[in-house]
Amino acid sequence: MQKELELHIQKLPSSANSIKLFNELEQGSVSIRMPKGTGFAQMKSMIELSLAKSDHKDIYLYWGARSPEGFYMPNLPIHWASPHFHYHPVVSDALDEDSWKGRQGLLFEAVIDDKDSVVDSEVFISGSPQMVYATFDALVAENFKAEYIHSDVFEYAPRS
Repeated sequence: MQKELELHIQKLPSSANSIKLFNELEQGSVSIRMPKGTGFAQMKSMIELSLAKSDHKDIYLYWGARSPEGFYMPNLPIHWASPHFHYHPVVSDALDEDSWKGRQGLLFEAVIDDKDSVVDSEVFISGSPQMVYATFDALVAENFKAEYIHSDVFEYAPRS
C-alpha cells in the first residue's frame, strides 16, 4: 500500500529552504503542487473532516488571494457545494486584465459585510500572522466574540 502525504508549500525566492526544496522538485525526486498563498491547507483539512460528518453545522469559507490566480485549487470549494457549505472567494488586488467578477477587498471586510449571517459562528483563521491578527482585531471590533476566534498563529506567533 502506497502512502501519500499532502503538503501545501509556498515558493519563496528569498528562502534558502524553499529554493532547495523546489530544486529537488526540478530533479524529479519530489512531487509538489504550486500553491500561491497560505492558509488554505488548514481550512481544507478541517472542511473535509466536517463535510464527512452527516450532522455538520453550516460552513462559510472566505478564501482570500491577492489575484484570481492565488486560488490554487479553485474548483475544490465548488465541488464541496451543498446547502450547508457557503464559499466566498475574495481578491484584494485584482487588476483590470484579471476580469475578476467576484468580491474584492480585504478578506475581513467581506466577513464583516456578511456579519448578520456569521457573527455568532466559530471562526477559524489561517494565514500569515500579520493577516490573522488584523482579521482578529477587525472582527472583535465588530462584536465577534474573541473566544470564538481560533488560529494556529495564536500558538506559534503570540502577541507580546
